[in-house]
Amino acid sequence: MRNRNLPFVCLLLYGLAGFSATSWAGAIGFRVSPVFSGPELRLHVEARFRGDADGTTILALPHSFGSVQHLNRCIESLQVSPLLSDLQFSEDSSFVTVHHAPGQNLLMSYRVVQDFENDQLSMRYGLRPLLQPEWFHVLGNCLFLLPDGWNNFDVTIDWTGFPSYWNIHNSFGSQQQHQQFQAVGTNWLESVFVGGDFRILEAEVFEQPVFLALRGDDWAFSDSSLLALLQQTIAIQREFWQDRDIPYYTMTLLPLAPRPGMAGSRNFAHYQYMGMGLTNSFAAFATPSPQLSIDDLSHLFHHELMHDWIGCKIRNGGPAEDMQFGWFSEGFTEYFAYKNMLAGGVISPEQYVERLNFDFFDPLYSEPMGQVSNKLVATGFFHCRDIAQLHYWRGCVFAFYLDNRIKMRSEGQQDLHDFMLEMLDYYYESNVDLYNNFDFFLKNLSRYLGEDATPYYHRFVLQGELIPPNEFQLPPYWKIFVDSDGLPILQLDQTAPGWREGMQR
Repeated sequence: MRNRNLPFVCLLLYGLAGFSATSWAGAIGFRVSPVFSGPELRLHVEARFRGDADGTTILALPHSFGSVQHLNRCIESLQVSPLLSDLQFSEDSSFVTVHHAPGQNLLMSYRVVQDFENDQLSMRYGLRPLLQPEWFHVLGNCLFLLPDGWNNFDVTIDWTGFPSYWNIHNSFGSQQQHQQFQAVGTNWLESVFVGGDFRILEAEVFEQPVFLALRGDDWAFSDSSLLALLQQTIAIQREFWQDRDIPYYTMTLLPLAPRPGMAGSRNFAHYQYMGMGLTNSFAAFATPSPQLSIDDLSHLFHHELMHDWIGCKIRNGGPAEDMQFGWFSEGFTEYFAYKNMLAGGVISPEQYVERLNFDFFDPLYSEPMGQVSNKLVATGFFHCRDIAQLHYWRGCVFAFYLDNRIKMRSEGQQDLHDFMLEMLDYYYESNVDLYNNFDFFLKNLSRYLGEDATPYYHRFVLQGELIPPNEFQLPPYWKIFVDSDGLPILQLDQTAPGWREGMQR
């Protein structure tokens, strides 16, 4: 099996001591330790690295991560030595200029803080640093400051001074005082680091470790059943992507506080949940409730784990807040998440058809703003939930359209799954992204369609035109009807030959 993890090679070292950066270009060593002050916890971080040869090094501060803004407020007491002049902060506090002797070895120190007082975790704060007296949960982009412009990293992390009874776990290993890995690019910052009273469970998928790190005692399911769901989901998806060479995987789960006055629709009546796909991991949050079952979390797992490939390995590229390819990273993720749930027996064919109709076709074709341009959707993605949903709906319907069009053109010998495997080989192994190399997407899609894919992309994605029902090219087991309101409805003909095999391809 081909190793698709070449751009990111992680070496976990056990029982090593010391704190020094090596001579390898991009070497940086971190030491992380706790600072307990009454009811507050801060993380003190020191970093050693060589400054740039011209005597000026730019440090990148955390700024935004998706919809989360002003992350620079979570960094305090930043110091660098030795310096030739004071630190110079950019106007928006996204960068810090450091003047030093050319090629000088530098020591940087700072503290990571929780920048809100409420200890009741809500969806609003889930992706900010969470630091409580008994535990912490921090994403890598807030925990580690880096010199701007570096592309190759030789990273060491030492965890010192934490209580002996604390569990320390992260996207790169578990219960290790010293960690070392090499990475290309800064994707490794999209990771999760936890410590404290987390329960750490371990299983295996294709002989590789899978970890579950969670808190909270009020879940309506057992830790072991959640681990089993995680194990099953990872196995299904690694088989789908023909990608088993993943050395480890972590899921974290934190309880959300009940939202006051929860009422209304099923999704918000008793609980909320959300997740964020990260490097070798994903962070999940949910409201403990008797109504929140394992089945409710199944789609969340499949969606977020799918992001390990669509979003992490096949990357959008561009600035983090640029969602012009959200139709792909979210919409295609939804389509293949449900395809995997069907193939793995998590949902039935009837449930699969129901989800396509009621979660994607119906809302897209009935939404008054369903035909706004992709540019408007991308601009409003982090500011308006109704606008953001268009990426999910539009992308999923477009994926369904392409999948079946490819099947019909190839007489069932190819499908969108084959196209995605080629996408993975090209974008991940070449370390490129859609933002800078979208021409490959269109060129390769055109080859699968047997015609130029550009007009379809412009009509149904960029311009936002709804795909006319009569333009869907469907195998015999799919039927599409238009109801009295003009909305397309999918129906599955289970008497048609080969329907089961065709549905699961």
